[in-house]
Amino acid sequence: MPSAASRWSLRIHVPRTATAEDDDDDDDDVTPVNPIKISHSEAVAALNTSLEWVEEQNFGVHEIVLLRRLRNRALELKIGRVAQKITDFFGQ
Repeated sequence: MPSAASRWSLRIHVPRTATAEDDDDDDDDVTPVNPIKISHSEAVAALNTSLEWVEEQNFGVHEIVLLRRLRNRALELKIGRVAQKITDFFGQ
């Protein structure tokens, strides 16, 4: 099992919204430009990969359970989105 120090050194990259500032020097005027959206399918795939890696590295059960819960929640959102699309299609 990895030491406590190595377990907590895992860094997660969170994409941020790109911004464009006006040419003037007013720092209060920041306009969002093309926010990056991650689909439910992409989230599920990333969490599955993370889960495989964590299990290979023999992380603790509580960490594995956390990733499984996150993956399951992403699956629920994905399934709900597909069900909504089907309902919208046949409801018209």
